[in-house]
Amino acid sequence: MNISRIAFYSLLLIGTSGCGRYVPAVAPEKMAPAPAQNFTVAPMNDGVLFAFQSSSDDVRGRPLKSLEGYRLYKKNLTQDDSGIFRKEGYNLVTAILDNHLAALTELQDRAKASGKNPNNVSVPPSLTKFTYKDTSLTRGQSYAYRLVGFNQGGVEAEIDRVVQIDFDGDNSTITQLR
Repeated sequence: MNISRIAFYSLLLIGTSGCGRYVPAVAPEKMAPAPAQNFTVAPMNDGVLFAFQSSSDDVRGRPLKSLEGYRLYKKNLTQDDSGIFRKEGYNLVTAILDNHLAALTELQDRAKASGKNPNNVSVPPSLTKFTYKDTSLTRGQSYAYRLVGFNQGGVEAEIDRVVQIDFDGDNSTITQLR
């Protein structure tokens, strides 16, 4: 009887020892990166140069937990193309990998190990700044580009950066739409 009483109380203790907090699951797309910061596009004689800084927050405004990188998509525009914000018709130009979160985690772990506050560390700015030059353009053609962040598992953010380029070398017209 003593053993069964111990077993009963052990099971009771295990069953009621949870923290009592329920945390609802968060969909991966809600944890996707916020749009890239300081997004610029500069015309060049032989193409366009994209520059941006990675976001440190997710689309909810909370610190990012996962970031794999950014994808740059391009679409050839026609005179009557009104679907610039729709994802259809865009082709992947490049994927730019971003490992600043991995570096930040490593720096935070080192800070913890040495007894310092891990919230006071940051990565060098060079790990969060990116450029890409697209030279596969034709003079006189109009293009739309989308720059979208993606996190673990390839889940893309719903919010992206969109730009239209009427390419004419150094004299290109660039319109940032979002």
